[in-house]
Amino acid sequence: MLLPSREVTYEFQERDYTEGEFIINLVVRQKVAEKIDAEKIRESLVGIQEGEARSLLSQYPGIDKAKIRFWPFWVNKVPKNSEKVTVKVEY
Repeated sequence: MLLPSREVTYEFQERDYTEGEFIINLVVRQKVAEKIDAEKIRESLVGIQEGEARSLLSQYPGIDKAKIRFWPFWVNKVPKNSEKVTVKVEY
């Protein structure tokens, strides 16, 4: 997946106006990220304890940071109903 941070730089190495030829050094830098399947993650979290959820999320290679929030404050287990679980992916 391409992220919105493309940088393009160029530099003329040689110019020959009589022949209409140019040699250009072109550099393109693009950030990329692995596409994360939020639905798959959501289904894998259903019904497990907070510690298990944190451990599970840390095993995904494309996830650098994860925040888990439970409400109300005394809840420490992911709901068994997947429709009550929200997974938000930010690239």
